Amino acid sequence: MAEAAPETLRDLKDHILICGWSENVPRIVEGLIAAQALTDRALVLVNQSDEAVVDELRDRFSVLDIHHVVGAYWVEATLKRAACAAASAAVVVADTTPGPDADNRTIICTLAIENLNSEVKTAAELLDAENEPNLKRTGVDEVVITGAHTGFFLSSGALAPGLSKAAHKLVTPGSGSELRRATIPQALLNKPFAALQEHVRVQGGMVLGIIREAGVVTAADLFGSGQDWIDVFIKSAFSEAGEDVLQRDAEPIKVIINPPDDFLVEVKDSAILIGGEYIVEAHSG
Repeated sequence: MAEAAPETLRDLKDHILICGWSENVPRIVEGLIAAQALTDRALVLVNQSDEAVVDELRDRFSVLDIHHVVGAYWVEATLKRAACAAASAAVVVADTTPGPDADNRTIICTLAIENLNSEVKTAAELLDAENEPNLKRTGVDEVVITGAHTGFFLSSGALAPGLSKAAHKLVTPGSGSELRRATIPQALLNKPFAALQEHVRVQGGMVLGIIREAGVVTAADLFGSGQDWIDVFIKSAFSEAGEDVLQRDAEPIKVIINPPDDFLVEVKDSAILIGGEYIVEAHSG
């Protein structure tokens, strides 16, 4: 099958991008399927791979709507052809095919994605943990370091048999015990964590923790619209920097594992769930 024609992609919305190519791409697709992320969304692959490689993926996942954009995936012009501005999520893999350093490509690609679509959720893979600070400055939502947990799995397998298997189940799509991010019903917001946990346990699940998305703090938020000379000077410095350094350096997502019972669940929080796909709406009264 030939590369997707520009007119085919022009009307795509809310699709998912996978930028770059590696042997992990089929596993990523399996994970997206298990999370039901591709039930009503198209998948757009952006890479320099031969069409035959992508056709194998299409044959394996024939029920999916898969498009292929051929080109340097870290270049904005290529990402525009993939309708990046209308995408809902993007995954950037560590592509080790010949070319610029893989981590440099990942960082440039993530920066280009964020520049084209600041609302997109991004996850990116690095080969070298030393590059993580630079990647985080792009505004990426999640960073995955290749091989970062190998030591844990090997050592726990030798010293604490069963622990690595438990961890494997938590991160394996389709295991029945995989971790899921779930929306918290309105009736359980602004309530203690204990109330949320009790509600989920009745459904046969368990809340492992809370994901908290921090609001973006900008210079305008800090200094308002006043015209005090020092405010004007500082805001001018931010503008000349060419980027909102507060937004870039802030940790966009915080994860609180096993919070105390009196921990207050806030409006922007989500639950880390085990043993269910979603949380059934709580009944008031």
